[in-house]
Amino acid sequence: MKNYQYTILLIGNNHEIELLLNNSNHALISFENMIDATDYYYQNANKIDIIIDLIVNRILLSFNQSEIKTIEDGLTASQLMDQINQIIAHDIKNKEFSKSLALSMLDHNEIIYHKLLRRYYEENHNLSHTIYSLLDADKFFEIKILVHKIKGLSLNLGSEKLFEIAKTLNDKLELKKAERDDIIHFIRFHEHILEYIKEEIKE
Repeated sequence: MKNYQYTILLIGNNHEIELLLNNSNHALISFENMIDATDYYYQNANKIDIIIDLIVNRILLSFNQSEIKTIEDGLTASQLMDQINQIIAHDIKNKEFSKSLALSMLDHNEIIYHKLLRRYYEENHNLSHTIYSLLDADKFFEIKILVHKIKGLSLNLGSEKLFEIAKTLNDKLELKKAERDDIIHFIRFHEHILEYIKEEIKE
């Protein structure tokens, strides 16, 4: 799988872990206090993937604020970074792309599931290029049509997070309040989902 960059919101004061995260492949936003972090989160929630809260020692998945792991006391920055990398490699993937969720939407029919994934990949593997072209031409209505279609298919694909990101963008496009960064965030995550699908249809 391609190396995917997550956006991490770090809350609390730990310069060692902040340095390690800054040197990783992930984008980092950090605040030392909860008030500033909360203000930032509610303005940018759809652009944040993971929350690391060092004040109450927990790691959360941003899109539904579900707790993934409690951070143990006494960990070194390096040990905490190892935990973060393990969570990204395993727990995050299961919440972003769930075969069991997809099958539950498809009456547990594996044949239909694999046909759906293959067809989706064939029809949408160039979606990023299409949306960037529409974005450069300021054709937001056409972008909204594509995003609405992806939203409708996302749970059948097994991605609750893709559904949430597409829904948020669709609502902003409907209100003519979508910014370029919102659209790029959708594109970036959709590319990530395509990588999951590509792996799944190879099996």
